[in-house]
Amino acid sequence: MKTADEILHEHGIAPPPPGKHRYYTTCPQCSANRSRAHQKAACLGVTVKGDGVKWGCNHCLWTGGGYYNGKINGPGGEPATTYDYRDEQEDLLSQKVRNPPGNAQRFWQRRPDGKGGWINDTQGVRRVLYRLPEVLEAIASGRIILVVEGEKDADSLWRIGIPATCSPDGAADTGKTPKWRPEYSEALRGADIVVIPDHDAAGYAHADATATMSAGAAKRVRVLALAKHWPECPKGGDISDWLAAGHTREELDALIERAPDPGSSFEVGSEKIDLFSAFTFLGDAHAAAPRELIKKLLPAYGVAVTGGQPSAGKTFIEIHKAVCLAKSLPFFGRKIVERVGTVFVAAEGRALIPNRFAAALAKHSITDKLPIAWINQLPDFNSPGGIKNFVRQLKAIDERFRDDFGVRLGQVPIDTVAACFGMKDEDDNAEATKICNVMRSIGEDIGALMAPVHHYGKNPESGLRGASAWKGSADIVQGVLADIHPLTGRASNRELVCAKARDGEEGSLSGFALEFIELGTDADNEPYGSCCVIPANGAASRFDKPAGNKGKLAILNAINEVLDGQGKVICPRAGMAPVKAARVVDVRAEFDRRYIVPDDDPDKAAHAKRMAFKRALDGLSTTEFGAGSAEGADWIWRIR
Repeated sequence: MKTADEILHEHGIAPPPPGKHRYYTTCPQCSANRSRAHQKAACLGVTVKGDGVKWGCNHCLWTGGGYYNGKINGPGGEPATTYDYRDEQEDLLSQKVRNPPGNAQRFWQRRPDGKGGWINDTQGVRRVLYRLPEVLEAIASGRIILVVEGEKDADSLWRIGIPATCSPDGAADTGKTPKWRPEYSEALRGADIVVIPDHDAAGYAHADATATMSAGAAKRVRVLALAKHWPECPKGGDISDWLAAGHTREELDALIERAPDPGSSFEVGSEKIDLFSAFTFLGDAHAAAPRELIKKLLPAYGVAVTGGQPSAGKTFIEIHKAVCLAKSLPFFGRKIVERVGTVFVAAEGRALIPNRFAAALAKHSITDKLPIAWINQLPDFNSPGGIKNFVRQLKAIDERFRDDFGVRLGQVPIDTVAACFGMKDEDDNAEATKICNVMRSIGEDIGALMAPVHHYGKNPESGLRGASAWKGSADIVQGVLADIHPLTGRASNRELVCAKARDGEEGSLSGFALEFIELGTDADNEPYGSCCVIPANGAASRFDKPAGNKGKLAILNAINEVLDGQGKVICPRAGMAPVKAARVVDVRAEFDRRYIVPDDDPDKAAHAKRMAFKRALDGLSTTEFGAGSAEGADWIWRIR
């Protein structure tokens, strides 16, 4: 007979604290893949009962459980493991149940009865992909989607940070009609998908049907047969078995990179194939430090977004960065790993670029030429021909930099990305994702980092303006912050922060100021010039200042957390545009978890939290937040 601790350990869940029967802890399904600030958030609720345990995550919605005696045999008892199938709005449609090995009925499905219980069939239920809301979000962010045969495999991949999905019915028996449906492929429209079959006849037939049906909808379809790279693969072996055998995320990334499209192969005839040119074999590629431009800050390749408020100094930061990279000057105290050249693409303030660079060079007493250039005519980013011509121009200037300065073209700032690409709707995730994919493709073609500049919204705490895909698609996001006076526009307390880093530290980098540098006098004998960045290394960060109202901070963080993890698009009132909102009851639960009350009396502590939540809720700015009732619940949302 298994104990509660043994059941929890099997699923990677921390045991209960002494004397606790209901507790919260981190989730093994999603916590490791969340932002650094939320990785330690206790989002998984666990209940230990007299006959078993069960759990559910309020972020990724993973649920499961088991009885101590193992007597769980399908519809007659509590399921061992459950998998929720939800629609685009995260509403529960059905649930698949997996019984422990040895049960006559291994899998079965059920649907909610609307009264808190279940009906043990799926009659009339819409069939959707597993973890559909998360998959759609990943597609919008331009991430590769892995399609596997079962929910366990999909969850295994999400645990290591790779988006994955499957269909609810798995693979059909050999020779039978495929269970993959056209509507599943339609849900993957525009995605880059990699199908991973189980190692048996049914698995390969299922993968073939999935790839064939998805070819007309997905942007790209590939098939990765693990058995070809895993000689020990057992019959029926899947991605979960592969990971359990000790293989890593890094190995899987490499296999995905080389995964072929269906039907692609080497033509073997009289021509000899150089396998070592076409393949990388395990043992030939070793772990290596990531290639960087700036130590522990800026990668050598990818997409690095610089965002900030108007007048905060975004462009001046990019000017300063370009000079540091060209001259190997420390960037805010950080070492330049590789000296490279820069090509600026500017849709705004192009006429000011010469003076801005001149001011930076004068401040550093630099008189020699540097590998820096800017384009005179804005490229046509909305046509294949325009992009192709731009790539040719960048490759030509890369050769010029190499000949004249002995360095390669290393980064291409695009200021601002919305203006340069002529965006129609900055809130459109699909449009933002497409732009990010174009930039990444250009960067891969020329071997350089793409560095788009983008505005923050009216509320700086919300980060990059518009679509969430900006942050989702970027490898790094730098924020340029300042206190902007609402009447005069005067900026103060400027600061550079790292808001996102895939493999580095996030947080404040340094304060800085803008210093005016006189460059000469005009026809009226009046001075002219421009500003340059003066880092204030070691200065106190705005985030190091004493915290403000405790309740206000708790409710703002609670709203952000719930919007991020459980937010739902609703239409609060007739004629009002849809908004992403958080249920007040969920915000209250998150607030209670964050608002610590130093009182041993639980009743007094609960009362103090209740009153603090009411004060904090009443104190929210009506110009920043909206509230209302819809769908039988009270909601709160941010006003852009």
